[in-house]
Amino acid sequence: MVTRTDQARIVEMAGLVSKYTSDFAKCPSYYRQIPSRIPGSVVLVTGTTGSLGCHLLETLAHSPLITRVYALNRPDRKGRPLRDRQVDALRERGIPEGVVNLEKVILVEGELTSPNWGLTEDLYNEIHNSVTHVLHNAWRVDFVSPLAAFEPNISGVRTLIDFCLTSTVSTTPRLVFTSSLIDALKAPHRLQISEDPIPAAWAVGMGYSEAKWVCEEILFAACKATPLDGLVVRVGQITGGKGGAWATTEWFSCMVQSASRDGVGCFPDDKRLMDWFPFELASSALLDFLHTPPAYLSEVAPSRVVHLVHPRPVPWHDIAAEVVRQVGGRLVPFQEWLHAVEAAAVLEKSRPPPTKGAPKPRRMRAISLIPFYHALNMNMRDGARALGLPAWDGPRGVAASPTLADPDVAQLGADDVRRWVGYWRRVGFIRDDKLELH
Repeated sequence: MVTRTDQARIVEMAGLVSKYTSDFAKCPSYYRQIPSRIPGSVVLVTGTTGSLGCHLLETLAHSPLITRVYALNRPDRKGRPLRDRQVDALRERGIPEGVVNLEKVILVEGELTSPNWGLTEDLYNEIHNSVTHVLHNAWRVDFVSPLAAFEPNISGVRTLIDFCLTSTVSTTPRLVFTSSLIDALKAPHRLQISEDPIPAAWAVGMGYSEAKWVCEEILFAACKATPLDGLVVRVGQITGGKGGAWATTEWFSCMVQSASRDGVGCFPDDKRLMDWFPFELASSALLDFLHTPPAYLSEVAPSRVVHLVHPRPVPWHDIAAEVVRQVGGRLVPFQEWLHAVEAAAVLEKSRPPPTKGAPKPRRMRAISLIPFYHALNMNMRDGARALGLPAWDGPRGVAASPTLADPDVAQLGADDVRRWVGYWRRVGFIRDDKLELH
């Protein structure tokens, strides 16, 4: 049921789609005879200092299909050079930092909402006249702010559409936009959600998901009205990769910490499947989507949407069992785990503040995510996937990606869990000692 509040949000979303789908830019046809100034594929990728962005940069830089990579990131508010930020981001995720020294990698500091992105005219023209593919990965990570706060992100998508449409290279550059499965926040969880545009009502609830929906619709409109070769990739849950690095702020990371000595000593169990995948698989599939032949892409994904989910899901129970083997605790139903976390939150509030000079007690981070876990719990029985999450169709993504189509693509397993826990221990998120139950 759509409430009045939801309806008002839908009107706001539609208004932004209308605002950013008028008067798409055009390039005179005679300019289109000009090949890229650089042979081979030249990729503009945005947001390479984040977790997925770092892995994308590594994958693009080492791909023989690509001759140059322009890595565009926003300036730092404190004025820290992009190179330093990129090196630190790569180190943190266990990716060799030498990737930034490769001749084909050009780090670019700019702002999509500024004229010419704030770049010199020569540099902007160099990028504009050579880029053959755009991978737009940058996005504001904010699950609290309203839709209006994301308008710069929405404007950035329109800027990249016009960038592609006014390119002078002989073929309009492909624009791949990494969206999110969180778009369908309010989709009926019993549905198998197809690789198609979704109703606005499914995205209502968070400014983050509403803005992603707006950008998808803008891209769809541009593909219909112009020669734009665009593709929306709705990315599912990504896990830590071969180095194990996985942000300690994410809901699953916090769930694992809760099973440890600093938590409630238990972890949710579920008999259903999970279709999560590591960063390396995600970046390899996105590289595939950049290079799927246009005619074939139009055939397999006529709606210009694919889902990036693991084609070989595994039982949640197998992963959960390894979690408790690594950090301790026991497996319990999700509701029992959530009640334990809520009880811990009440206890934490009742504790007197530590005396001066005394060490602060380690905080169980799952407490701060209780509202999110409650949202999961609301659909626990209905969802087709583990923890009540919806099932996302993925055949078009598989058809467009040799990586996903590989029948031997590695499934998640115990080794992955050990790598994640190893990383969380190295960064001090989880203690080295395991909680033993007697």
